[in-house]
Amino acid sequence: MQVGFHKISELPIKSIHPNSKMLKMKTMPLMISLTLPLLCLPSFLSADDYTLSKYSCFNSETYANGSDFATNVNELLASLSSTLVPPTGFGEGSVGQDENLVFGFGLCRGDIVSTSDCNTCLDMAITEIRTSCPNKRGAIYWTDLCLIKYSDVYFFEEIDDTNIYNVINGTLVPYPKTFDTQVNEFLSLLSTQFAPANPIYYASGQININTSTTLYGFVQCTGDLSPTNCTSCLDFIRSKFLEDRLGTRGARIGCGSCVLRYELYHIIFGARAIHNMVSNNNGLSYVTK
Repeated sequence: MQVGFHKISELPIKSIHPNSKMLKMKTMPLMISLTLPLLCLPSFLSADDYTLSKYSCFNSETYANGSDFATNVNELLASLSSTLVPPTGFGEGSVGQDENLVFGFGLCRGDIVSTSDCNTCLDMAITEIRTSCPNKRGAIYWTDLCLIKYSDVYFFEEIDDTNIYNVINGTLVPYPKTFDTQVNEFLSLLSTQFAPANPIYYASGQININTSTTLYGFVQCTGDLSPTNCTSCLDFIRSKFLEDRLGTRGARIGCGSCVLRYELYHIIFGARAIHNMVSNNNGLSYVTK
């Protein structure tokens, strides 16, 4: 098995200090593939990329418009979209003090190579979370390309296994048992070996499951988790939903700390789709592009 990573850049991003409204600088790694020039990539976002729309208003308590807490929520969400998450794809922060303290993070999918595309997705998610969970003191919103979460309770570095979505492609394959085994092995390999070793906790790939069919997939964790917790989170959502799906052709599954998807059509974009999985008589192997 060959494993290779491309150039890692250290880029500064802003982070909000947990106990005040002061801003500080920190660095997070950005993975850039050298196989495709970044400036040559077209913007890939379209209406079809936003078909997933899931949310959880996990804190039923509300805050008043015009309150200090409302001001802090607005400031945090705006900072996540504009400066904290782009360009690295993940950012976290907090604003306020005492009972008005709010925590939040945002995540863009690992194959989004455009800062503007990441920002566009987060802006849309923020608009939707305000509509879906108005004035709630804790909420999360997922799209196919990003997620955003805030709460009045500290939640960083912990696996969120309570806020969950599960979207299954109900069309069945003609060889369900074999297919299920291939999907499970494929996602397990991405989850245990490649995503935790990647500085942005993202891995994608494909396998040829027969001469005419290719399986595509990706997994990703939020950047606040440890590598061990990233693997544990992905194992949790994979085992919780995929064990009894009986040969469904695709699925999008996620929680508040990690997401995965697989389909029998191409779902991986551009320069960060660097993991090319190929099958052989002994199972799955990994080669770099």
